[in-house]
Amino acid sequence: GNVRGAMVTIRQNGRVIGDVHADNVQIYGEVKGIVKAKHAELYATCRVEGIIMHESLQVEDGAYVDGKFK
Repeated sequence: GNVRGAMVTIRQNGRVIGDVHADNVQIYGEVKGIVKAKHAELYATCRVEGIIMHESLQVEDGAYVDGKFK
């Protein structure tokens, strides 16, 4: 399902199949869908498939992204 909040953290064993909307998003786990955030942080253990819409972005070495950045 979809996740919405001011600050959202997807932990290493966490998985979201749906959209994530937040001011700040930290992703250590898996997301399949749209990530919409003012500030997005993608860590080495993450796996994102979809579109990442952001104002600022931080991507750690080893992060897996299959999609688009906007």
